[in-house]
Amino acid sequence: MLGRLEVICGCMFSGKTEELLRRVERARIAKKRVLVLKPALDTRYALEEVVTHYGRAIPCHRLPREASWHSLEEAAGEELAEAEVVA
Repeated sequence: MLGRLEVICGCMFSGKTEELLRRVERARIAKKRVLVLKPALDTRYALEEVVTHYGRAIPCHRLPREASWHSLEEAAGEELAEAEVVA
């Protein structure tokens, strides 16, 4: 199976996280298994959620600062193996 990498870029407060949440929601509506990750270094709003500046949030797994494939497996476990979309 081929995958693809999509990059959401823009300046501060341009809606990058809002767009990420929109794409995650669309994937879930399409019945895809979605795994959401964020670096443990990001502690601005919540530790276990990706949060927009407007307060919208979705649960996520935190990745340690020195992330490796092993640490990814530890953080996400079985969800990683079953994921169709990783955000």
